[in-house]
Amino acid sequence: MYAGYLITYKDREPEVVKIKDWFRTFQELDVPVPLERAMQPEEHWDVILTFDPNHKLVNVWDSKEHIDMSLEEQEEWSFNNLYFNLDLQAVEAIYYGDVSSDRTHSNTFFYDPRDKNLYISVRNHDSVYKLNWDSGSEVVPQGDPIFNLQNFKFFDRDYNPITKDPENNVYTFSHQHCPVIYEIEGRDDIYVMSLFDNNNTPVMKYGQPENSYAIAMLIHEERQEAVFMFRKALPEFSFAMGSSMALHNGNFFYLSGVHDGLFEGSSLAGAQTSIYEMNPEGEIVYSATGKANCYRGWRLNSLHGSVDYQKIDFRRLPIPEAWNTPL
Repeated sequence: MYAGYLITYKDREPEVVKIKDWFRTFQELDVPVPLERAMQPEEHWDVILTFDPNHKLVNVWDSKEHIDMSLEEQEEWSFNNLYFNLDLQAVEAIYYGDVSSDRTHSNTFFYDPRDKNLYISVRNHDSVYKLNWDSGSEVVPQGDPIFNLQNFKFFDRDYNPITKDPENNVYTFSHQHCPVIYEIEGRDDIYVMSLFDNNNTPVMKYGQPENSYAIAMLIHEERQEAVFMFRKALPEFSFAMGSSMALHNGNFFYLSGVHDGLFEGSSLAGAQTSIYEMNPEGEIVYSATGKANCYRGWRLNSLHGSVDYQKIDFRRLPIPEAWNTPL
């Protein structure tokens, strides 16, 4: 990373401070590990920094110490599939190049106060991890994964098992963005997760149709199972960026980050962004496309509204009958 932001919270309002010189800021914060990596640009991975209310660094979580970096999905094509060569006029995307290995490329993390654990979306692992953060668990060491979502058994809406076969366009999700979880009233053993599936692995490695997907699924951690409410193919392939959220009316909202005009030249000037609202069956009820490339999108109640992930009225959930029987 060469630039970034520190986000702190004071009286529930975020205060965003731009970090202009990332490595110098790490040095000022006395974080030695990323600085060591600055001397080894051929390989890099992610860290999570925890600060106290006075902005004092209290913990450094290093992904290489806690996540298996030898996963089968983590092939060189995934590390190197995207390298940005920046100039003042354009951004050139270079695929399958001999460039530095991006071992993780995490793009989302969030803390769940219910069980005091943390979720992290690791794009170049094609997966979402749940980490033991400060739950006090003696079973899983602090900072280690409680689960790797790609190790779950996946099912369609009718509870038919899905066997991954990317060469025949059968997959779960890949190079995803913005997983978000939502409570289900009356059930503390399962929850809903939405995410935007960029679908890079089937498209870019196996030559499958150029589509990204909007996904909503039910998660049962104890059973290590995930049921797709829907995995909706979008009209375009968005190789990067994207977001997801559930709405108060029970529908879901997705942003397809950057597509079209991307592979014809070195400029992103022709790229577009699309937004979609879908019902619980994955049917598109609203969509729009604009000439832009956006990273995230939100649907607000009004111009003066706010995003609220807590009170979602889910309807027509395809909960398998087997999930109603305790293990």
